Amino acid sequence: MKDSVEFSADGVRVSEDYRRFDQSHDDLLWHPASEFEGLENAPDALEVPNLPIPFTAPELTAFMLNGVGAMLPSIYGDWASGPDEGLLANLGANAGMPREALRAAYAAYRDAEMNVGKLDIELQQRAPTLRELYELQNGLANTREGVFDQQVSRDESIARRQRAKDSVAHLLSEAKEAERLAKSEFARWRKAMVLHLLRPQSAEVSKVRKVGAMTAHRQNLLRALTARNLDPKALPAYKNGNMSTAKKEAMRALCVESNTMSEATFDKTWLALLKDGEIAYASP
Repeated sequence: MKDSVEFSADGVRVSEDYRRFDQSHDDLLWHPASEFEGLENAPDALEVPNLPIPFTAPELTAFMLNGVGAMLPSIYGDWASGPDEGLLANLGANAGMPREALRAAYAAYRDAEMNVGKLDIELQQRAPTLRELYELQNGLANTREGVFDQQVSRDESIARRQRAKDSVAHLLSEAKEAERLAKSEFARWRKAMVLHLLRPQSAEVSKVRKVGAMTAHRQNLLRALTARNLDPKALPAYKNGNMSTAKKEAMRALCVESNTMSEATFDKTWLALLKDGEIAYASP
């Protein structure tokens, strides 16, 4: 990654050498600010850094969604399960701040995803699968038709290749359509994520977003309890000073197994449910 970016006082940018070498790779040169194009007071993606310094957790998350920043989740673990604590530990004894920054970025991603929605992974995987199928069948068609037979004339070789192409044309068409759909859906989702993470909101909109997110967190926590045959209104009693078994089970489900909520968000949601009487402990 170090060869693809350059650091300056105000932030991280794609390196000049990398930009010149990879002009055809839009996905690698992608800039979070490009998602604001056409909007009022949009930042200039040619001027502002890909990642400002200093940066917030949402800004780091946006940087990591695509382009050179996407190398980070490829190293420290995918969005669903990362960051890998073992890899974070390898950063060294004095890397407490980078570790916390990455943990916060992953948590910000999961919170944003709950509002924006998950990327359609099946659609993203379908495109390379169909492309691989086409390449395989295309090779077999060339072999079947004897396209590379050195004993035939050039005209016959061209005719054979045409027959091979025609026999797999439908597979190529399906692969290209799947690639178009996957690219379009990824671009839509990426834009929605960046705007959610970075776009300034009015107080009213921010309040609505927070209320919506908290409602989703409450529902997820209550579902986690009932899925474990725990009555939210009659949770097993516990001794003061110790985390209850019910809370441990729900936290494991949401913060570890499904990774849909950070521990800080879980604690805030748990306390809110207790305060509003939506969960309660049974009498000892």
